[in-house]
Amino acid sequence: MTEGVVALHGRTERKSETEVAVAMTRRTDGVVDVVNQLTHRFDDSGFQNGTRVPSGVADDWLRRL
Repeated sequence: MTEGVVALHGRTERKSETEVAVAMTRRTDGVVDVVNQLTHRFDDSGFQNGTRVPSGVADDWLRRL
């Protein structure tokens, strides 16, 4: 892989968490591109703000960021 290119692999609980992980990685100094190979268990993109979605293990991960 080229220097400055980061590949993300794995699975998150929700699609929105995948999008956050990619965005945060792109903002990291030295990163020039992100290869997103993350998958998600639950697609929460159709929910409106304020709508409660299922929670899981990834919630703890996001709280620590």
